[in-house]
Amino acid sequence: MSNPSHVLTRTKSIYHPVVTFPRVRANAELVATVAGTANGSTRARLQAALEALQPLKMRRHADAVSVLAMSNPADEEIPALCALMAVPALPAGWKYSREEAAGAERKVNAALAMIGAADRQLLETITLLVGTIVFAKLDGYDGGSRTNVVGVIWVGLDSSKPVIDFADLIVHEFVHQCIFLDDMVRCVFPTGETELAVPEALVVSALRRTPRGYDKAYHSAFVALTLEAFHAALGDSRTGSMREAIHHTIEGLRIKASYLSDHGRRELESLGDVLSRFDAV
Repeated sequence: MSNPSHVLTRTKSIYHPVVTFPRVRANAELVATVAGTANGSTRARLQAALEALQPLKMRRHADAVSVLAMSNPADEEIPALCALMAVPALPAGWKYSREEAAGAERKVNAALAMIGAADRQLLETITLLVGTIVFAKLDGYDGGSRTNVVGVIWVGLDSSKPVIDFADLIVHEFVHQCIFLDDMVRCVFPTGETELAVPEALVVSALRRTPRGYDKAYHSAFVALTLEAFHAALGDSRTGSMREAIHHTIEGLRIKASYLSDHGRRELESLGDVLSRFDAV
């Protein structure tokens, strides 16, 4: 992975519109309008709207990304934390110790600084959309996000991991958040998750390189290309390692594009265009 000192050799980033500030802000304004949250900054209005529209509750901060160790979640926050971790109940040993939480918080803050040094607008977009980062440990998992807890990222990384791992995780989960928000506003997937997971809907993921549900494969292509763009901004010499897998996933998604709305198909074709621009650099 790249070292922050490589920022001096970074190249211009190429991102799909769905993860850029103009689209996220436009989607945020639409959600805030639907929810009737009229006061404050776009971020504050969006976070209030997400809190109002989603049944699963999690503390949010109106003005900046709020990092919460969540060692003592409120009763109403436990279902959201379980949903983020995709578990029926919080597992034994899920809490970070005070020292682990402090170390992880330092790494998250350093990761956000790294992202901002590489691409200021990427950090601004993350700050607009992500209301809270929560810490919770689950064996075999580094973190995640869920479509029914938009605006919250779960981090499960060990605090000893390097800053770049935290930065990658934040960017990765941020992309999921962008697509969740776009789907909420513009409809990407007309059918439910069950229909997208049937055998005939599976497509090879650009990240895991194994067949996954159509929506998960779709997400993987956007995540992989955004990580490529982020590492290009960092000046990482290994940028390009996921291009072949992204091409393969996009082709698989195109073959089964009947699972997408018209908007989703346009986004997929746009992703192919962005990948072609990357290939031409």
